[in-house]
Amino acid sequence: GSELAMLTVAEVASRLKLNSNSENSAKLTQDKGQMKISFRKFGVACADGMEFFELKKAEKYATNLLQIYNSIIVKPTDRSGSLSVNHVKSINQFSKAFCDAKKASFKKSVIIEEYINGNEYSAETISYKGTHKIIAITKKYTTDSPYFVENGHYQPSKLGKPVLKNINLLIKKALNSLDITDGISH
Repeated sequence: GSELAMLTVAEVASRLKLNSNSENSAKLTQDKGQMKISFRKFGVACADGMEFFELKKAEKYATNLLQIYNSIIVKPTDRSGSLSVNHVKSINQFSKAFCDAKKASFKKSVIIEEYINGNEYSAETISYKGTHKIIAITKKYTTDSPYFVENGHYQPSKLGKPVLKNINLLIKKALNSLDITDGISH
């Protein structure tokens, strides 16, 4: 259940000739900057944003995003579990959020992206040899801004069939764009 182990698992499985995701897939899944690039390449809808290593360049970008979206998310590129994720509503909050996220990041980079207001959902899937099966769509509950730590789930999500059909198509496209072929995904 940890993103941190995926690269090791992929390498060991490859050497043992086991069904597994590729090392490239593990890299794309662990690195949200590379994930965002892959999503765009394959036409998968995702939040508007970019990866940054330097505060000065990031601050200019954040200023522009804040003018467009009124608030943004600042998070480490390569961590999970909502660690150092911050909801920033003004440029005055940005520098601290950026430094906290960069400190938490293994590669010392930060994703800055638009904040999308609304309900949050997750998809639970199983993939085998490139065929993906969506097991459940779950409504997520999180703590409020600025950290968004998961603290509950509701399943089934109670979304209508047309919405679920669109979600299924989007999830399969996202899994393919990340070269996921085998295993479980959340």
